[in-house]
Amino acid sequence: MFWYKLKQNFLLILMFVAFLLGGCKSEAKKTFSRPLYYFDLKSYFEGEANRLASSNIMVDKSVSKNNDVEKKEIIIKDWTSELALFINSDINKTAWKESYVKDSTVNKISYFAKHPDLKTRSIVLNIKDHKPSCIKIINHQKNYLVENIESLIYYPDSVYKIQKTQRFIFLDKQVYYIVGKFKKSGG
Repeated sequence: MFWYKLKQNFLLILMFVAFLLGGCKSEAKKTFSRPLYYFDLKSYFEGEANRLASSNIMVDKSVSKNNDVEKKEIIIKDWTSELALFINSDINKTAWKESYVKDSTVNKISYFAKHPDLKTRSIVLNIKDHKPSCIKIINHQKNYLVENIESLIYYPDSVYKIQKTQRFIFLDKQVYYIVGKFKKSGG
């Protein structure tokens, strides 16, 4: 009798432990996939940031504010920050799934905002060999204090351009311009 009860309790304990261990799966293995309604701009530029960071590519970068220009030849360490305006122009949010009109041909995909209050007004992708060869983005935000207009252009492995215009109420307009030209290896 003693052995029978010990065996039953052992089986119950073993099943309980198996149940506990089965419920303790690693969260790292779970992947979160967000719904995609449009081109996955965020993942594309995050991938570009990772690729460019590992390549240590030299960039001829010029930055200007109201025509005051500074030029440098640099290796950019934090491409995620450098491409943040592109990454933050992502339009794949559930609330916006019906907010953009898509127009596409074999070599071009365009998205245009249906509503004037959406920050990202347009995204145009030129496609070559099933990959983006040029991405152009227009962002616009306006409230009673400030108006921001951003024009973003990205040519993979060639150049990226950012033009940002800010108009604050009672202040002069500020124009920022960034151009980064990728240097070819050995040249």
